[in-house]
Amino acid sequence: MADKLLSCLIEAGNKATRIATAIRKDNQLFAILVQEKGILKNSRIDFKTLADVLIQQIVIHNVEQKFPGLGKQVFGEEDNEFSNTLGEKFVVEVQKTENCTAKLLTSVLDGDEHTGKHLAALTHEKTQCNADEISEFVTEDDLALLKNIEIDLSRTAFWVDPIDGTHHYVKDMKDNVVKHGVHERGLECVTVLMGAYDIKTGLPILGVVYEPFSSKTYQSKNCFTWNSRYFWSCSIPGTPRNNVNDLYQKTLKNRGDGQKLVILSSNDEDLIDAIQDEKSFTCVVAGACGYKASCVFKGIVDLYVCSSDNCYKWDTCATQSVLMSIGGGICQFKSLLKEFVETGVEVDHAALKAMADKHTIRNTIPNTPSLPTWANIGGMVAYTSTQASMECLQAVLVAFKERKTNE
Repeated sequence: MADKLLSCLIEAGNKATRIATAIRKDNQLFAILVQEKGILKNSRIDFKTLADVLIQQIVIHNVEQKFPGLGKQVFGEEDNEFSNTLGEKFVVEVQKTENCTAKLLTSVLDGDEHTGKHLAALTHEKTQCNADEISEFVTEDDLALLKNIEIDLSRTAFWVDPIDGTHHYVKDMKDNVVKHGVHERGLECVTVLMGAYDIKTGLPILGVVYEPFSSKTYQSKNCFTWNSRYFWSCSIPGTPRNNVNDLYQKTLKNRGDGQKLVILSSNDEDLIDAIQDEKSFTCVVAGACGYKASCVFKGIVDLYVCSSDNCYKWDTCATQSVLMSIGGGICQFKSLLKEFVETGVEVDHAALKAMADKHTIRNTIPNTPSLPTWANIGGMVAYTSTQASMECLQAVLVAFKERKTNE
């Protein structure tokens, strides 16, 4: 069962990547596909694109096709209403046939029939991967293990972020800065995030993370193509599996015992203020929650901290699964800080790891009585089980504790 559910998400993510790159490379087309959603807390304009909307609907469609009735359990960031340049509003959904989807998308695209048909063709590509095709993503040994893992679909739901880092997707900053292997901004920060979770426990069980713009292959000085990359995980207790562990271990080995790195957002003022004099690690900044969390499970950085409420369940469900599968996780920052302060004594790294695990963030069905069920209230920390990760976490907590004492 777990193998079929993971395959379903991988297939949807593969389509999502092709659609995201197809839309982004056509500047004239892209110009009419962007809708402003409002102003973010960091004073940046928040956007949604047809890629966001269409990808989320593809995930819903794929899940519903493979597991009838489960599509209604797919939740995400975007609503599916989109307006064309004439002000006409459309509800974007994957239709029963490619032709019907093409007609809908053509209307959204101001009558651009060629592009509407192209996107519809990508949307309706065959969704059933055979054994040879799926083996490109998941090894035979992993598939055999996953096949024997039962998942209760009646208590399974999904959080999806069709394009995490939409600001970077829209702006495509050319002045990308890379420090310590981390991209500060640009298309490299964009991810497609799909996570399945257990409704009763709130814990993620499967995660798929796609990087549509992971790296470039140059044909000439000014001509290149984008390469995509993906990661998957199974984080069901007792049966952790993923395709990231080898990369994670290799990156850690290459970094050696040198500089410890903590990744954060440039607008996280409370965090920056608290750790401004910290000398035990180096801070790096980057855009997009999914990308920053991925830097942790890829071993590029040791810790990711967000002290505000600006990260959401659709940002963290998939990456939380990957981190749990390598022995780490994502926990709520402020509840962890509260217990750390109240403990009043120095804790060793094993005890700190157990404390972080205790405060793991839980995923809930949106719009239930425990509102807001879509936000990670109290901030979040993405961590691993390494000594370096725990040393960084302890230093951050101590800095906040001292700041609180001095207030």
